[in-house]
Amino acid sequence: MSLNALELVEENDDDNDITHQYEDHGESETAVTTFEKRSLHMGPIPSPEVLAEYNEIDPTFANRILIMAEQQASHRQRTERKIIDSGTRDSFMGILFGFLIGAISLIVSLILGLNGRTLESTVLGAGGLGGLVSVFIYGTRNKSNENDDEK
Repeated sequence: MSLNALELVEENDDDNDITHQYEDHGESETAVTTFEKRSLHMGPIPSPEVLAEYNEIDPTFANRILIMAEQQASHRQRTERKIIDSGTRDSFMGILFGFLIGAISLIVSLILGLNGRTLESTVLGAGGLGGLVSVFIYGTRNKSNENDDEK
């Protein structure tokens, strides 16, 4: 018995199951077809279909969800701005204090040298100058490594 030779008698739709009943010379046969719908949505707000379903529950839900997403995006942007600003400030303060330490050690080295304490002056001057150079080299390498990571 072929389904093509059968006559469609009844169609019934319950959720995702569609039942077709066919008759052929007094005998009946039932075929069940199941449909599955899958969807994937990624983003800060639900898909339009889901928003419409929320609005069926309460007409203000979709608007409230959009406002919440906008507030979250604004908060995230403010937080990112603070992180960037604090990184810039920390970098500037590190350079400033590194320069001050190096400059003070060179000035003290100069004063010691003028007062006849050449050994102490040489050690302090070399240490201060070496520290100052190493801080600037280290800072430059870190910035270039960060730039390489961003690419």
